[in-house]
Parts: sequence; C-alpha cells; structure tokens
Amino acid sequence: MKRKNRTTIPSKYILFVFKYKDEIQIAISYKEKLASGDKFKILKIYRSEWQKKESVLLELNGLDLDAVFNGFISQISNGKIEINENTEIKQAVEKSVEIERLERQIEQLKNKIRKEVQFNKQIELKNELKTLKYELGNLID
Repeated sequence: MKRKNRTTIPSKYILFVFKYKDEIQIAISYKEKLASGDKFKILKIYRSEWQKKESVLLELNGLDLDAVFNGFISQISNGKIEINENTEIKQAVEKSVEIERLERQIEQLKNKIRKEVQFNKQIELKNELKTLKYELGNLID
C-alpha cells in the first residue's frame, strides 16, 4: 500500500506538563523559525521546578497566542527572563542563553585555575576569568 505524502506543520507553541506521582513539572521551549522552509530551531528550553500539582499556577495573559506564549515562558523561566515593553522575547531569550554560556565558562575556568600547577598559567587564566566576569556583569546590568 502506498503511503500518502503528508506534510507536517511544525508548531512553534508547545507546552509540556510532566507528572510524577503527585508532582508536576512544566517545560516550554522558545523556537525561532528558520529562513528555509517551515522548520523551527529550538533556542532554549525552560523547565519549572517540580511542584505539588495543587500549587502549579500559570497565568493566561495576552490578546494573541504570541503574547500568551511569551507570558508562559516568562513565568516558567523562574526569573531568568525579564520581559518589559522595551524588550522583545527573542532578545530576552538570547540574553539568558548568553548569560548561561558565560556562567558555564566561568565555572570551567575556575576549575582549571584550581588544577593548574604553574603560577604564570594561573595568572593568565585569572585574567581571562576577570574578562568573563566583566562581560557577565555588563549583560546582567
């Protein structure tokens, strides 16, 4: 039997609710449409903490699906994304991704410094660490 050609339409808006016993975790991803075709690229996945199902609350705010979805992302991100009238969700997500990247690099550099035996290499790594902390400070402010 010949299979019909079905075109699947990728969805930009997906909210996952995971349940384990009497606890719930909510996950949501921010996707960006690729220039070629109808495909999307996931930029960041946000997850809430595991909570009792009675205490889970998501506010439904907005006049269109984009606004509602952006509100969900803002609530689920646990304060990692700050959205106001001056910033777009894309900029806020990219900023949070960059902050997390810098924080990971800083932790890796701290571990390298602890393990490094040579004093001159430690100094070089500390200078690099100072630069990364400065970049992170500029992003957070």
